[in-house]
Amino acid sequence: MSSPSPPLSEKNFHHKDEGSLTPKDIAELCSQLQSVVERVPSPSTPAATGDINSSTNSLSLPDSSRSPSVTSTPVATADCPCRHIVEAQKGSTNKHCALCGRTIPALEELQAQKERVTTLENDLKVLNDKYVDEIDRVAELQHAKAQAEAELEELSQQLFEEANGMVASEKREKTDLQRELEDTRERLAAEESQLRQLRQLFQDELDQQGGGRRLSLDNTKITSDRLDTRRADKLVVDEFATFVKQSRSLPARKLMTMPFVKHSVEEDALPCLRFGPHPRMSARKLVDALALNTCFIEKTPPGFEKSQQYKVIVNETPLKISVHKLNLWDRFSGDVLAVSGCQACGRHDPQTPLEFRVRVSTQDDWACIDGFCRDRLVAVCEFFGFLRNVQQGYYNSRSVPDLYREVLQLRLQMFMARMGIGHEQQQQRTTSPPPESEQGSELLSPSQNKQP
Repeated sequence: MSSPSPPLSEKNFHHKDEGSLTPKDIAELCSQLQSVVERVPSPSTPAATGDINSSTNSLSLPDSSRSPSVTSTPVATADCPCRHIVEAQKGSTNKHCALCGRTIPALEELQAQKERVTTLENDLKVLNDKYVDEIDRVAELQHAKAQAEAELEELSQQLFEEANGMVASEKREKTDLQRELEDTRERLAAEESQLRQLRQLFQDELDQQGGGRRLSLDNTKITSDRLDTRRADKLVVDEFATFVKQSRSLPARKLMTMPFVKHSVEEDALPCLRFGPHPRMSARKLVDALALNTCFIEKTPPGFEKSQQYKVIVNETPLKISVHKLNLWDRFSGDVLAVSGCQACGRHDPQTPLEFRVRVSTQDDWACIDGFCRDRLVAVCEFFGFLRNVQQGYYNSRSVPDLYREVLQLRLQMFMARMGIGHEQQQQRTTSPPPESEQGSELLSPSQNKQP
C-alpha cells in the first residue's frame, strides 16, 4: 500500500486576494487532487478509509487573507496530471496543456500520426488514380488486342478462302485442259488414221492405174533435166532451205512469219486470189483460211446453184462470212438483192456454170464459184498443203533441191491459174481421153475433196 500523501496546508499556496486565483494555482490544485486520488487505497481496507479522511481534512483552500506578494513554486513532477486538459476548440492543433502550458507528447505524437495518415491518404489517392488510369489503359489495350485478333482471324479466313478458291480454280482449269488435251489427242489420232487411210487409198489407186503424176501442165512441167539448182538464185534457195530447217520446230500459225512464206504469199498467193475487178471475197481472209486448212472446196450438188440464185439477202442483216460480202454498189443500191453469178469474182455468165462451191470454215455458208476461181483456190491450197507437209516432216527423206523444184512447180501453177490456163487444160483433159501411158495418172485434186 502506498504511503499517504502529506496533507495539503496553507503553506503550500501563495495567498492572494480573494478572487485573484491564477490558472497556475488551479493547475497545482488539480495536480494535488490527482495525487490524492491516485493514492486513495481500496475501499476494502479500513486503514485506507482513515487515510482518505485525514487527507480530506488536511486539504484546505488557499487563504485569501494572506499577503498577495508571496507566490508559490510549482511542484516539479515527472508527469503532470493536468496535461490531459487541452482547449476544446474545433480544428485546433494545440499541443500544449491548457493549464500548465507544457507540451503534451501524446498530442504531438498524435498530430504527427495524423499528418502521416493524411500524407498516406493523399499518396493512396494518387496511387488509386494511377491504378484507375492503368485499368482504363489496360482495358483499351485489351479491346485493341481483341479487335486485332478479330481482324487477323478474318484476314486469315479470307486468305484461306482465296487460297482454296485459287486451288479449286486451278484444279478446274487443269481438269479442263486435260480434257481438251485428251480430245485433241483423240482428234489427232482420228486425223492421222484418216490420213493413213487416204494415203493407202491413193497408193492403191496409183498401183491399180500403173503409176501416176500430179495434175499439171505438160508444157510447164519442171523436171530435174530442165532445172539445175546450181544455176538458181542462191539467195532464194537459201531462204527456202532455212524454211525447211526451221519450220519443223514452229507451230502452224507461225509459218506465215517465215521470210520464204511471206514472199511467196505476197508474190503468188495473194495475186492469185484477187478475183478480177469486182471480187466478192477477201484475198487476205482466204489466204488465212487456206493457211490454217479450214477452207472447203467441193462440187456443187444438183439444184444447189438454182437455190442460191433465189436466195434473198436483206441488207439490215449482217453477213456472217466474207465470201458473201458484195461490192459497195451491190450492197447500197437496194434493200433486197438476189445472189447470182460467181460468189468469188462476181462474174455473171450464163455460159459458165457454177460447178463448185466453197466455204471458209464450218460455221460459214456455201458459196457457188466457177471453174476459173476454183483453179485459183486449188492452186493456193496445194501450195499451203505442200508447206504443211514439209513442216510435219513428211518429206524428210527428200533433198532440198528436190523440194525446191516442187515448190517452184506449185508457184508456177498459181501463176498459170491466175492466167486462166489451168481450167482450159482441165477442159481439154475432160473432152479428149489422155494417152494410154497417162490414163489414170491424175491425183485427186483438193476440189474433189471436201477439205483440201
